[in-house]
Formats: sequence, structure tokens, C-alpha cells
Amino acid sequence: QRALMDYRYAPLPVLDRALDRFGPTLIQDYGQSEAPMTITCLGKDDHLDADARRSAGRPWRSVAVEVRDEHGAIAAPGEIGEVHVRGSHMMTGYHRNPEATAAVLVDGWLRTKDLALTDERGFVHLQGRSDEMINSGGYNIAPREVENVLSAHAAVSEAVVLGMPDPRWGDAVTAVVRLRDRQSVSSQELIDFVRPRLGIRTPRRLEVWDSIPRTAYGKVDRVELRKQLANGGPS
Repeated sequence: QRALMDYRYAPLPVLDRALDRFGPTLIQDYGQSEAPMTITCLGKDDHLDADARRSAGRPWRSVAVEVRDEHGAIAAPGEIGEVHVRGSHMMTGYHRNPEATAAVLVDGWLRTKDLALTDERGFVHLQGRSDEMINSGGYNIAPREVENVLSAHAAVSEAVVLGMPDPRWGDAVTAVVRLRDRQSVSSQELIDFVRPRLGIRTPRRLEVWDSIPRTAYGKVDRVELRKQLANGGPS
């Protein structure tokens, strides 16, 4: 089995079940269209390491990867920054769009707009997109960290977190979850479950839906999801 992922890699409960069923046969790659297929790789042996499999792996052997802070300096381990990539597989630019190209290709490096932190062993832990970061009450909150905690609940199959406009908080941490078959849990029970681990990052609005909108590529359609939330629920 080979599992390809975007920056929202497999939730840990799903990954644990896959390992129990198939054994150490999984490989996960992280990439994007501008640097296709492989920026980092989480190998078979890495999946046997409980800490490593929480990550997107380590840089591919032919790729240079740096996580940089807002000033362009390399971020210290544990500090969230933007993933920068350099390698022969990078794009040369966007078709007939020099302005967009100049915004992401800087001094030979690709600015991915993906947020991540590295650990002491060099594993890259993706935290979401820079344009998806939630600023709630002056605090920057990465959706991925909230999604991870929600996904740890035994009844949750999938969790998606985003910021919705709020007159008091600026952005309100908002979560939509889909439950596993034959499972039942209330929104308040889920909020009580995550609050001890998330504190101020706890969702202020949490809804349980039967399905979550997706694009033609199978990714979560965040534009449609945001529209449905603004209209009060799924269409």
C-alpha cells in the first residue's frame, strides 16, 4: 500500500487502524503541484515510531526543506513557520502569471504557504496553510492541531476546523465533524473532550454533519464548507 497525501495527512486513528490491518507497509509522501509528489517522505519504518508517524516525514533525499519564521530566518525546532523548498522538481513558474510566480519563487526557493514545525530529529509536522491560520482573540491557532485532538475521539471519523467571522473574537474556531458508522456523540460532549488539551483553542462552534463537502479531487471543499456554515448548516 502507498498512501499519497496533501498537507492534511491521515488522521492518527485512521493510520493506527491501517497499520493494525496491513502491518508496516505504508508510505506517505507530502508534496504540492508546484513541487509535485515529494517534498517529504514518511517511510515504512517511520510508521512504527509513534512520534514520527504524527509527522509528514523527513525531506526527500534530493530536496532541501527549510521551515522559516516570518522574518525569513530558519525556525527553531518546535516553532511554527512556512515550509520553503528547493529542488530540481520545482516548477519554473505559473503560466503567464509573473506576479504570482515572483510571490512564491524567491532566490531559488519555493514558498509553499504550508505551515509546519520540525522536531529535534528533523521530522516535519505540518500545521495547515498560512491562509487558513485562525486569529482568534489575538491568538494564532493552526487548524491542524485542533483537528488532531478532535480526531482522537473514538467516535470521530473526520474533523475539519476553520475560522468563521465573529464580532468579538475576529475569527471563531469552528469545527465540523463526521462520525464513524453507528457512533453517536453530541457537540457538547466533543467540546468537553477536547477542552482540557486545547484550552483557548477549543472550538466555539462545533457541528456534527453526516457528510463534509469535497472537491472533484476528493479534498475538503473549504469554500463550500464556509458557505454552508454561514447559511446555518449543510445544504
